[in-house]
Amino acid sequence: MAISAAKSIRASTGAGISGFLLCLPFTLENGDYPAAPRTSMPPAISPSNPIVPMNSLNVVRRAVASFAVVSLLGFLSATGHAAGCLNPAEALDRLKLGNERFVVNRVSDPKPTAVRRAETSRHQSPFAIIVGCADSRVGPETVFDQTIGDLFAVRVAGNLVDDFALGSLEYAVEPLGTRLIVVLGHQRCGAISAAIAAPDAPHHIGNIVRALQPAVQAARGRPGDLPRNATEINAEMVAAKIRKEAHFGAAAPEVVIVAGYYVLDTGRIEWTKPESETAPGSGN
Repeated sequence: MAISAAKSIRASTGAGISGFLLCLPFTLENGDYPAAPRTSMPPAISPSNPIVPMNSLNVVRRAVASFAVVSLLGFLSATGHAAGCLNPAEALDRLKLGNERFVVNRVSDPKPTAVRRAETSRHQSPFAIIVGCADSRVGPETVFDQTIGDLFAVRVAGNLVDDFALGSLEYAVEPLGTRLIVVLGHQRCGAISAAIAAPDAPHHIGNIVRALQPAVQAARGRPGDLPRNATEINAEMVAAKIRKEAHFGAAAPEVVIVAGYYVLDTGRIEWTKPESETAPGSGN
């Protein structure tokens, strides 16, 4: 309902903007402005009767026009990014549509960067939270075809969560108001591969490898591709940890957590568990 209303507003506003631009008494491309009709000689220039040269008037008119256009584009962008009002189902649909654009389109559509940057400079209302891997090939804004302020991303190798990550998720749910959490694993995850190769590793990488061992061991008992199974099981375990340990307060019944698997070869995200089987967040 909210999305349909936003689209209707955007369509009607677009028509109004076209009419507004057609009525502007100047041409932005070449600065040729229609001359005002003269019925008499211009008055003499004096302190009480200053006359601004036409070149200066052109500059002023261009500045006013630019401000008007940018303001109107900002309004359109705002109506197209009513993120805070999306429920989990609507947010998930928007992610799926964005990923489909990413898969199908050869070139990404241009994003209203300047307008969106200004729009979100004082506040943010992301419509989804992505708990993802730090892998450079799996940037959430890219694979979901979103822009500034749309997604709240929490990323670490192996898409694991610790106390810092849980605190970040709690902040995104309240006060930001986001209600959908996606735990996103991916094909050929280096952290998963390291955890399969050995039960431990040197230095801080060892912390990651050890944390992934439960998923790896559970995957060894399943038929099929071990790395993929381990990645999917890990995503489900992380989702379960979030449900158990994150404190979402009164918003907990509204929070939905789903798991996804990003295929590097195709760019497509496969949802590893039907949404109907994913219970709302149970954090206190």
